[in-house]
Amino acid sequence: MGRLVQEVHGPCWERPMKEEGQVACRAVGRRPGRPARLARQSGVPGLSDRSVGPKLIIVSVVLVIIKDPNQQPYFPDGLNMLNDEFDISEPTHTQAGPSGSGVTPTSRPRKLTSDVWQCFNIVQMTLPNGTSGLRAKCKFCHKNYATSTGGTGHLRRHMHKCMPAHGHVDTTTQTQLQRHPDGSVTMWQFDAMHARECLARYIAQTDQPISIGESPFYKELITFAYNPQYEPVSRTTTRNDLIRLFETQRGDLVAEIQHLSVSVALTSDIWNACSKQDYLCVTVHYLDSDWRITKRIFGFRPMDFAHTVENIFNVIMKVLETYEITHRILSITFDNASANTSSIALFVARNIQQDGGYFFHQRCACHIINLVVQAGLKQVIDQIDRIRDAISWICSSNPRFSEFKRHCKLNGLKPR
Repeated sequence: MGRLVQEVHGPCWERPMKEEGQVACRAVGRRPGRPARLARQSGVPGLSDRSVGPKLIIVSVVLVIIKDPNQQPYFPDGLNMLNDEFDISEPTHTQAGPSGSGVTPTSRPRKLTSDVWQCFNIVQMTLPNGTSGLRAKCKFCHKNYATSTGGTGHLRRHMHKCMPAHGHVDTTTQTQLQRHPDGSVTMWQFDAMHARECLARYIAQTDQPISIGESPFYKELITFAYNPQYEPVSRTTTRNDLIRLFETQRGDLVAEIQHLSVSVALTSDIWNACSKQDYLCVTVHYLDSDWRITKRIFGFRPMDFAHTVENIFNVIMKVLETYEITHRILSITFDNASANTSSIALFVARNIQQDGGYFFHQRCACHIINLVVQAGLKQVIDQIDRIRDAISWICSSNPRFSEFKRHCKLNGLKPR
């Protein structure tokens, strides 16, 4: 195991190390008042406040390992004996040589602490000048770069481009887990194209303006509350995304219909929007592959012309030809408008009905019920007019409406 020896040095005294088990001490600095106490605390045999001297300030204790009495003292890693202090913060790059050969200082490779080395390997290869040297080789694309002492910036730039291109997530940044409907879990990554598609879906489903993507308030909401990587989207880009989303979903719907082995039923009606624009809507009802009743809007076309028999027939036929379902029509449900009833003859002439046409024309039951209710209300039209006049008189003045609300609250009723 060797023997522990000591050597005492100081500005005012010297004591050579001779005996086994002693501790090497060194006196440094000049601070009066502490040498006696430090000498007693050091535990060195024979060392006292008298032998230290009045100018001894600090006694530092150092363990020195000697394997051979003829060898020079060897200080372990972490002890750097200086003239006035020793350093234990960082290991030195010296190590002991083989037994009997003395101490041979050798350079130890520095530890690679940068995170870029998760993407690179250091390999020995022949350089362009014919000499052999170390190069940093990418683990994914196998390109090699210089391993200079100037830093790893060039390696980091390559890592940020190469890892996503090869389907690897940059582990230097914080990631989030994403759970899929099938129960699997993967790393979530922000995708600008997917974000634009979701924005287009949100606008289409909630009837939002297409300029919402470039609103600074919407950007503030998404950036600070959900995703700081969000970038605003212009209304032109959103319009193109909506058209692209519509074409994609229409293609998927056509493919789904083509794989069905059943007939479909149609419902159609004309309604007018608040913008004084008329539209004709065509809805298709069918059973999917799991035998679930499914309905999809196949056509929503503007009616900028008169609602004649030929115009209604032409608009519906264009929708059926777009989805290639003219040979799968089981029935068509219209309201009781005369133009709709007359257009049935044109559909029959095109021979698109199935099952002999027995269930081909169906009249809308809801429209029939509405006609019945309207006919019943005509019998009490006088009472209805009086109620309407009373409501109009109350709502025409704010003081009247406030008085009306006060009476409702006194009787425990809601004003509206």
